Amino acid sequence: MEKSAYKIHIIGAGISGLIAAQILENHGYHPTIIDASATVGGRVKSDIVNGYTLDHGFQVLLTSYPAAKKYLNYEALDLQKLLPGATLFKNGKAQTIGDPLRNLSLLFPTLLSKVGTLSDKVKILKLNTLLKKRK
Repeated sequence: MEKSAYKIHIIGAGISGLIAAQILENHGYHPTIIDASATVGGRVKSDIVNGYTLDHGFQVLLTSYPAAKKYLNYEALDLQKLLPGATLFKNGKAQTIGDPLRNLSLLFPTLLSKVGTLSDKVKILKLNTLLKKRK
């Protein structure tokens, strides 16, 4: 049976679905991508409104993934780094917490945050240190 005769359907036109289609096409197959949306990109979408690009949704990409390195052009994607933490909102007030070992600017906001106790934060630091030793 010829490769063009196979009926291959890929569900989802996000990054993984598009890469799967590219790989199959590189090997002579002709997959069909099926997506619930009328556009490609999965959670990543952009609209042009009055000359401005408006992004909605986002994709967290772990740039150390070997497949991502192989199939994605990071420079062309113009990726933005995210702070390794989170901003939590409670009663209209924001608190930012995160891993100060990865970004020192998170040290004081995390230590002074009312999220978790000081004991919890020490336990997380110990766990973090233990896990890094296992690498």
